[in-house]
Amino acid sequence: MQIYNIETNHKGKELTLHGNEDFPCAFYDEKFSQFITGEVPWHWHDEIELVYVVEGRCKVQSLTGSLILEQGDAVFINVACLHKLEDIGELDCHILNFVLNPGF
Repeated sequence: MQIYNIETNHKGKELTLHGNEDFPCAFYDEKFSQFITGEVPWHWHDEIELVYVVEGRCKVQSLTGSLILEQGDAVFINVACLHKLEDIGELDCHILNFVLNPGF
């Protein structure tokens, strides 16, 4: 199931359950234009995350800096890392996103 409205608690922790208790991981095929705000807003979660850019460009931001991802680039986002992604290209940025509980 695709998630285009990332809900968080008052501390910025994402409330989405990725997968289920038996299989705590999820895969998402996303385009930035489908997100409610047109971007992946500031959030963090207990899972590790791998983001791969299929098409377009995006800016990944954390509290320690930012990184521009081009088509074919990927980034690993560690557990409990506050982050945000925004589309910065002319094309609608298309990403593949894998979220995995590290205990799995």
